Amino acid sequence: MAVNVATLPRDPEALQAIILEQDRRIEQLERYLHQFRRWQLGVKSERIHPAQLLLEFAGQIESAPSQESPASRAASGVDTRAADEFRPSCP
Repeated sequence: MAVNVATLPRDPEALQAIILEQDRRIEQLERYLHQFRRWQLGVKSERIHPAQLLLEFAGQIESAPSQESPASRAASGVDTRAADEFRPSCP
């Protein structure tokens, strides 16, 4: 809906009334759209609880490969000899 600025009233109260009417109409259309979507798609039965998203994120962190260097693991007291046995030898 295009608005011609030349045809708008100059009175601030009249402009406020126009804005309020448009806001009311937008809210009404949003309600109609919500009802239509509900009618078309049905009630959304599957909802994800926010805690489930955190569980998935935590699982990704735990399964991510460690970014520690061998020197920092050695300094922390982690035994790296077993891991060294499986590394291919380079010439």
